[in-house]
Amino acid sequence: MPLVEFLTAYGRLPRSTEMDAAPTITRRFGSLARAFAIISTSTDPEHWVRLRARATANLLVHLALARFDGRPRYGHLPRTVQHDVREFTQNYRNACRRADRLLMASGNADMVGFAVDASPVGKRSPSALYIHVDALRHAPAVLRVLEGCARTLVGNVPGANIIKLHRNEPKVAYLTYPTFGQDPHPTLATALSVDLRTRVVDVQDHRRSPDPPLLHRTEEFLGPDDPRREQLSAISATETEAGLYDHPERIATLGGWQRELARLRQGLR
Repeated sequence: MPLVEFLTAYGRLPRSTEMDAAPTITRRFGSLARAFAIISTSTDPEHWVRLRARATANLLVHLALARFDGRPRYGHLPRTVQHDVREFTQNYRNACRRADRLLMASGNADMVGFAVDASPVGKRSPSALYIHVDALRHAPAVLRVLEGCARTLVGNVPGANIIKLHRNEPKVAYLTYPTFGQDPHPTLATALSVDLRTRVVDVQDHRRSPDPPLLHRTEEFLGPDDPRREQLSAISATETEAGLYDHPERIATLGGWQRELARLRQGLR
C-alpha cells in the first residue's frame, strides 16, 4: 500500500503533493490521517513510534553534518526536508538547535561511550565499537555524527566496509576487508585512521603481510535485517561448539587461526 510504504520510509504522513495516491486514499477514507488510524488498529503502535524516532534522528544527523558546508536557509532545503522539519521539530530554529547539540555530543567522550554501550548494532570491544557500513544507519545518532565528522575530513574511503568508533578518544578508523560476506573469516587489507582532535590521518597496509589480522563472528558487525546474518551465525555456532574460540588470544591473525584449526583438526565448509 503506498501510504504504508511512505510511512515506513519517512516516519510521518505525507503531504498531499508528496504521494500520487494521496487523492485516491483521501476520497476513500476521508483523509490520510483517517486512513492511518485504520492501519494502526491492526499493527503494533510501537512500530510507528520507532519509525518516527528513526526519521527524526535522520533529520538531525543530516542537519548536524550540514554545519560543515554551511547549513542552508530553510527556504533552500528540499521540500521533503522542510516537511520533516515542521513535523518532527516544529520549526527550523528548533531543528538546528537540536542538531548543534548532537554535534557537540559527538565530541564528548562520555556521550560517545554511552552511545557505544547503547548501540543495538556492532561488535563492542573495551575500547571501541566495530560496525559494518551497511549497519551504520541503525547506530545511535551520536555515533553517526561522529563518523560523519571523520568522513568530512577524509571523504569516502573506497572499499572500507568496517568502521571502528573509538570509545574514549575522538578517533574513527575505516577498515577494508575485501572478502567480507563471502569468507566468514576475512583478513584486513588496509586501515585508515582519523584523529579528529589533531586531524592526523594514518594509513596501514596489510595486503602483503604474511600474517594479517582476521575477523571472527562476522555476523556481529551486521544489522538485524542483513540477509547474511543467518548463515554467518550458523558458522560461528559450529565453530564455537568445536572449541575454536576457547582461546581467542590465539586466533587474532591468519596464522594463529590456521594453527588453531590444525590443532583441533577442524575444517571449514
